[in-house]
Amino acid sequence: TPLYSSAASDVDKRQGFAYSRKKDYIEIDPSDYTQKVLEAFSYTNCQPRFVTGDPGDFILDQSTRDSKALGPKQHKLYRRLVGQCLWLSNVRRDIAYAVKELSKFVHAPTEDDWARGTKLLRYLKATQKETIFLRPNKIGHFFIEAHSDADLGGCRTSRKSTSGGCLSLNGAIIHTWAKQQQTVADSSAESEFIGLAQACEEILYMTEVFGELGIKLSKVPTLYVDNTSAIRMIVSNIKSRVKHLDCLLYTSYAAD
Repeated sequence: TPLYSSAASDVDKRQGFAYSRKKDYIEIDPSDYTQKVLEAFSYTNCQPRFVTGDPGDFILDQSTRDSKALGPKQHKLYRRLVGQCLWLSNVRRDIAYAVKELSKFVHAPTEDDWARGTKLLRYLKATQKETIFLRPNKIGHFFIEAHSDADLGGCRTSRKSTSGGCLSLNGAIIHTWAKQQQTVADSSAESEFIGLAQACEEILYMTEVFGELGIKLSKVPTLYVDNTSAIRMIVSNIKSRVKHLDCLLYTSYAAD
C-alpha cells in the first residue's frame, strides 16, 4: 500500500498520524494521537498554556532535585508520558527539547519532574490542532541543506552541551535533531564543532536513506554553521590546541 494516495482528498493514517497529499504540499496531522495522549492522562479539559515550560524549568542542577520521589504507580505514569511524547516529537519537533529533558530523569523522577510533564500536557492541549506542511521547491533536481547549532554547558547537572539542527530537502524541512553531547566542551567553538560533526552524521544518514529511495542529489549537501571558529577548524585543519577533536574532523570530510 503506498504511503500517499494519488487522490488529493485521500488521507492515510499510520501510527497515529494522518498523512494527506494536497496539490502543492504534504500535510501531516498528529492531532488524533495528541488527543489520545491527553485522554490517557485525563488532561482533555485542562487549562491550556502556550509554552512547554517556564524559563529555567529544564536548566537544572542535580543538587536542587530535592523534591519527593514518585511512587511506583506515578513512576509508571511518568515513563508512559515520556514514551508517548517521544513518539509524538517525531512529528511535533516543537516539543523535542522538553521531551529530551524530561527523559533524563525517567529512571528516578520526582514530583517536580511530574509537574514539568503536566506543563507539557497543557501545551499539547493548547496546540493540539498544529499540523506539519511539507512544501518542497518544484525544481528539476534534489538538494540538501542543513543547519547546525549548539549551546555551551546548558545541562547544569553534567555541564554538557546540547547540539541541534535541521535538514531540508529542496527547502522543506524533513529531519531535525536535538541531542546532548557525549563530552563536556571547554569552549563555544568546541561545542559548535561537536555539533557540526553530529550534523554531518545526520547528513550521511539521510543521504543513505535517499539513496535507498532512489533519490539522487544534484550537488554536495550544504551545512550552515554560525560559529566562525568551528568553520576555521574545518577549513584550516585542526590545530595542536584542539588535537583531541581530530577524529570528529573526518566525519565532516565524509559528508562532503
